[in-house]
Amino acid sequence: MKKSLLFSFICLAVLYLSGCSLLSPKDYEGIQGEHYYLTKVHFFRKGATQASIFKLMNDMQIPKVMVLLEHKYGISVDYSEFDLFLYNKDPLKIRAEGLISDNDFFWESAGQYPNKIEIDVLLTEVSATNFDRDYNITIKAENSVKVRVRGSFVADVPAITEVASRLNYSKKPACDDIYINKSTKEEIDLFSKIAQKSSPEAAAERNYLLKSGEVKTNIKEPYDGFSPAERERYIKDMRDYLDELSKTK
Repeated sequence: MKKSLLFSFICLAVLYLSGCSLLSPKDYEGIQGEHYYLTKVHFFRKGATQASIFKLMNDMQIPKVMVLLEHKYGISVDYSEFDLFLYNKDPLKIRAEGLISDNDFFWESAGQYPNKIEIDVLLTEVSATNFDRDYNITIKAENSVKVRVRGSFVADVPAITEVASRLNYSKKPACDDIYINKSTKEEIDLFSKIAQKSSPEAAAERNYLLKSGEVKTNIKEPYDGFSPAERERYIKDMRDYLDELSKTK
């Protein structure tokens, strides 16, 4: 518990700083082309639960963050173990620690790797319904920090938007998954990159979510224009239609 308390204090001190560390040409050459593993995701929040932290880990869209890091620094990142953890939807895989109550929540890789990426997120309550998130992403080789990306985002700002901005990327208008390097104007499709690296199970889950989202949108648009009576009929017609589809081969 002492170790956990000390770790939280260090995170508090580090995360108040913001920005992205600058690499010297020699440092950049030292990481370019190297392979890294996502080995730890740590959240600190008072009064949280494993279930609420699991949701926050999902909301942060960490696989997309990893793809941006790959693109920015010319490295490859293996986040498959964390991806499978998200796919399996098992909050109990998150280790909870704290001096008095659970404040520190960890997902950690089972493997030991010399080149690794670690994420720390500190959640500070602003009001009863809102809190700020300060984050710290480190890329390490043999425990030596090569890159540190730091920043903060409020609850209504997606983490991927803030991290992308720190890395000098911006989202392409009307394209949720395509980001543009502000300097080179090069585009990167995060969804397709993630699909290439995902496990079959996780890829199938993403494909389902994408298609089901499109179906829900197509159903909702006419629903919004109906009167209450028409909505009731529309719901019945949809149920009957789904029953009919389930009987077809």
